[in-house]
Order: sequence, then C-alpha cells, then structure tokens
Amino acid sequence: MKKIKLYLLLATVILGAITPVFTSFAQDEAPYAPWLDEILYETEANEANVYSKLLQGDMDIYLSDFSDADLYADARASELLDYDIAYGLYYELMFNPYGPEFSDGSFNPFSNEKIREAMNVMIDRDYIVDEIMQGLGKPKILPIVSAFPDYGKLAEVAVQLESKYAYNTEAARETIFRELSEMGAQNVAGKWT
Repeated sequence: MKKIKLYLLLATVILGAITPVFTSFAQDEAPYAPWLDEILYETEANEANVYSKLLQGDMDIYLSDFSDADLYADARASELLDYDIAYGLYYELMFNPYGPEFSDGSFNPFSNEKIREAMNVMIDRDYIVDEIMQGLGKPKILPIVSAFPDYGKLAEVAVQLESKYAYNTEAARETIFRELSEMGAQNVAGKWT
C-alpha cells in the first residue's frame, strides 16, 4: 500500500510538472493615476487666455513659457497651478556669411568672420533678459545649457569663453570699424557705405 501511494505521489508530481496549467489570472488593478481617453490639442496665441483657461480647468497643460512677466508671476503665485522649468528654448541672431557682396552687388559686412565674432561682444545679453524679456530668461553665450552636466564638464573652457565674449561695446566697435575699413567700406556721417 505504501508503494502504491508513493507511485501515485510520484506520478502526480511528474504529471504536474509536464502538464500545462491554465488558470485565470485576476486583472491587475490599475495604479492610482489619471487615465486618458483622448488628448486634445489646441493653439492659443494669447497668453492671458491660456492663463485663464488653466485656472478654469479648460486647459490641463501649457507646454510653453509665458513671455509676460506679470502672468508668469501670477502663475507662480497661484495655488491652483503647478509649474516646472524646462530647458532648451533659446533665441539667437543668425548672420548670412555670403559675400562680401550679394548677387545684386550690395555689400554684406557679415561675410567677414571677425565682424560676426565682434557681434557676440556687441550684444548686451543682460539688457535683453532684463528689459526685453522682463527677467524671464538667462543670458546665453555658448550653445550649451549651463544647467546641464556637459556645462560642468566644460566649465573651465566655458568660463573663459564667456569672459572673452562678455559685453564690450567699445571693443566690438573698434573691431567692426577696422574690418569694415579694410574691406573698403567708408564711414560717411556715421553711416557705412
């Protein structure tokens, strides 16, 4: 009798090991979070309307920055809204290096590399951030975001370049005037021709 029980137990174990088991698994309970049925996109150019829609719950998220300092301050102070800072948006000046003359014969001073470089020193980035952008920005000289790890890796070089290209109108003017003169342009009554 003991042998039969042992054989039955052994057979059950072997059959259990080689027989597929089909069970009904209970569906995992969804984690506590909002689930989306649909995503609606809309374009709204008026920042005041965006702010109003966010407060009223007619808009859930705004994936841009406020350029109006008062709206930005209101959004930060609001207990109804959360915000976060995203890096990556920047404005730049681009110069056409074609030339020294365009196809129509007009003169292009930006064909001169030294003049383009001097423009980096001519631009007062602090003024742009403080006055034009109402403090809603950060001066940027390099194509690397200073809040990112790569900036830290290159900090020594970055600081040197930021110092080299710091705002200095007189140095920029001197370089630009010298280069324009060497290119054959003439300063007549304060206008280069």
